[in-house]
Amino acid sequence: MILVKPDTKFDQETLKIGFTPRYYDDTALNGTTVIEAFTLKNDGSYKEDEEFKIDTNMLILLIVILVILIILALIIKRKKA
Repeated sequence: MILVKPDTKFDQETLKIGFTPRYYDDTALNGTTVIEAFTLKNDGSYKEDEEFKIDTNMLILLIVILVILIILALIIKRKKA
C-alpha cells in the first residue's frame, strides 16, 4: 500500500516507482526493472480541516485590554460614589 498525503496547494504531481522482480531463493536472478508513473491531480476534494485559529499574542492583548477596561470602569464608578 502506498499512502500519499499531498500539500493542499498542489496542482499536479507525478510519482515514479520502479518494480524489479527477483527470485526469492536466489537474489542474483533479477528481472527487468519496470518504471511506472502515476500522475496525481488535485480535484479539490482534499482539504485541511479549517479550524478557528487565534494567534496567542492577539489573545493575550485582548485579555489585557479587557482587564484595563474593567479597572477603568471600577475607578470611574468609585469616583462617582
